[in-house]
Amino acid sequence: MEGKLLFIKNRINRVFLQESKYILQLFYMFQMLSICDIVLNHTANESPFLVSHPECTYNCINSPHLRPAYILDAALFELTTQVAFGEWEFKGIPTVVETEDHLNVSHKSFPSN
Repeated sequence: MEGKLLFIKNRINRVFLQESKYILQLFYMFQMLSICDIVLNHTANESPFLVSHPECTYNCINSPHLRPAYILDAALFELTTQVAFGEWEFKGIPTVVETEDHLNVSHKSFPSN
């Protein structure tokens, strides 16, 4: 694990040095400030640690308050997949939604309560 952390540290240092030069230019040219938020406690869901310790993640079992968000996310994913495969073209929603008119057709295709 230490090697991976050292890699991350070195990568962050390289990126920070490159970005800091650009950020300084923005400050001197436009008096623009920048905030950088680095979150080191995030990990990929397929990381070996989380595969071995699923209790360390937020999920619908140990965090039931997340269930509505999960259900909405799953429904939006399913809708996106259906739109991409042309299953909503009969309602006027094209496989690629690119314009405001496409959004308006999409909006009118679903009931609102």
